[in-house]
Amino acid sequence: MYKKELQRTSPESVGIRSERVVRLVEDLEKTTGMHGFMLARHNSVIAETWWRPYHADMPHILYSLGKSFVGTGIGLACTEGLLSVEDRIVDLFSDEIKEFGVTPNDYMNKLQVRHLLTMSNGMAAQPALDENIVRNYLTEPIEYEPGSRFMYNTAGTSMLCAIIEKVTGMGIRDYMTDRLFTHIGIETDKLRWLKYKNGLDASPGIAATTENILRLGMLYLNMGRWEGKQYISEDWIHEATTVRIGSSFHGGGPEASVGYGYQLWFCTPKDVYRFDGGHGQYTIVSPGHKIVIANHQSGMMPSATAGVLRYISEFLNEMDNCPEEPYPENSEETAKLKAFLSGRCLKPGTTTTLPENPAKFDGIYRITEGDFHIYLETRPNDRDNFDRVFYSISDENARTISIQYKDPQHLEIVFNHFTVLDVRLDGAVVPVYSKGAVETYDLTCSTGYFDGDDTLVVHTRWIQTATQTTMIFRLYPNELIIDVMKNTLHETSPEIHCLAKAKRCV
Repeated sequence: MYKKELQRTSPESVGIRSERVVRLVEDLEKTTGMHGFMLARHNSVIAETWWRPYHADMPHILYSLGKSFVGTGIGLACTEGLLSVEDRIVDLFSDEIKEFGVTPNDYMNKLQVRHLLTMSNGMAAQPALDENIVRNYLTEPIEYEPGSRFMYNTAGTSMLCAIIEKVTGMGIRDYMTDRLFTHIGIETDKLRWLKYKNGLDASPGIAATTENILRLGMLYLNMGRWEGKQYISEDWIHEATTVRIGSSFHGGGPEASVGYGYQLWFCTPKDVYRFDGGHGQYTIVSPGHKIVIANHQSGMMPSATAGVLRYISEFLNEMDNCPEEPYPENSEETAKLKAFLSGRCLKPGTTTTLPENPAKFDGIYRITEGDFHIYLETRPNDRDNFDRVFYSISDENARTISIQYKDPQHLEIVFNHFTVLDVRLDGAVVPVYSKGAVETYDLTCSTGYFDGDDTLVVHTRWIQTATQTTMIFRLYPNELIIDVMKNTLHETSPEIHCLAKAKRCV
């Protein structure tokens, strides 16, 4: 698709010193694994970088940052007069309420679109997230006055997708594409949006490039206008970016308690808000400074993602004391910034001297005890795996494992004759196609090393996500022990473990 390129300029031309941008990126690198970063002021990009092998054209899972895309779709429908935030859910879904035999109580009769936007549905528990989402939501008891309490509710966001389908006759992605995305340069070929099995666009379930989420933030910064045309009404943007309810989120720290608007969070610096997704996917908008920051990373809450927001808040707070007038151009500092940004990359994997017989692990093994799966999840926890809704395979647990040493740089691991990992023994972080359980995310980077003669350690990134898996294979005379470790999303423990045993069958 055609898009008009964003303007690029030096930091000095918009009142920011290049050396301060370098320091911000250096600070962000202290916290966790960075994937992509863009910084814009006055609608011009002044800094952008991706940590190789991540790159500008790679769609990256947004987790709950996708909620802000959904909220924007509601704003578009309200702007076009198809919907109002005061519309009642019992009116929008009157046929379904009758079909499901629901008798609305007084609280349910008061439930409006705005309560879904502000996570104040009045429920005590979140409905199940699956292809029966509309039934699940409408049959979940409303136990509190809508609007009286904040409870994070992803099911409510998926219902917003269902509302768009109700009032437009289109899925929310299709509805937004011709009316908004193509006009503001969001590249839909780099915007992936998963669907429930009933065809409803899901939330979360969106992947986008760093520039795509930057452009969405710029639309909000400009109060719904793009190149002189009003796509989302200014009044709606104002409502969306005003604190609507007090918020708190377990493990989220101070930045999760400032307040919540329409599918977006507020930050500790005054009047700053953000689109926010798990593991540190952010679009941060500071209207007072005319700044938008877009960020992809692989962070674990609470410490790593909180650190990113802390450094960005420090950066924005410093802007309070800086005039908006341009600084004199400094070609030397600009060149240093450009060289610094172009040199960002992930650290190589651990390497060790190959054992005397690196093919010792070669063979096909069958799992005999325990179970595990390696695939990505929104919440990589076997007890709370939302992405199973989108799995293209019926059984994600590993049943067979094939290991084959190829050469001093590679070995290959195949799970269930289905998912192939190309494991680099030289530490190189190189994306390769690996069919996974969710077809949208099909690239992995795997590095491995031998820890002695009988232990093989493999670290795998599902490169379009924030999910990482470490597998330790320990070879004994009669069996293979596999210890699988995954990072978690909101839990306090930094990882979960699955242990399995396998026998060599070939």
